[in-house]
Amino acid sequence: MTINDSVALRAAVAMLGVPVETLWTDYLGLGGGLSLRDVVDFIEGHTAVSDDDYDRLVQAANERFMDREENHPVPYSDEMRHRQSG
Repeated sequence: MTINDSVALRAAVAMLGVPVETLWTDYLGLGGGLSLRDVVDFIEGHTAVSDDDYDRLVQAANERFMDREENHPVPYSDEMRHRQSG
């Protein structure tokens, strides 16, 4: 995913009120392999990540929202592509 695609995750982290380290730990539990620095750099809009890594980060965030009995507002990579092409 591109640097611009980090906006949704940055907003999610802010809405959740959790540190990026928490999201990263959840992401690792889902099989992610990026370092904490890589995740921070993506969320801050400094670098891009693969669709797979993006989707794992999104899943980690959306599971936190669902644990709070809220919707899962962060779009996955296929939804992002659909929005961009539509």
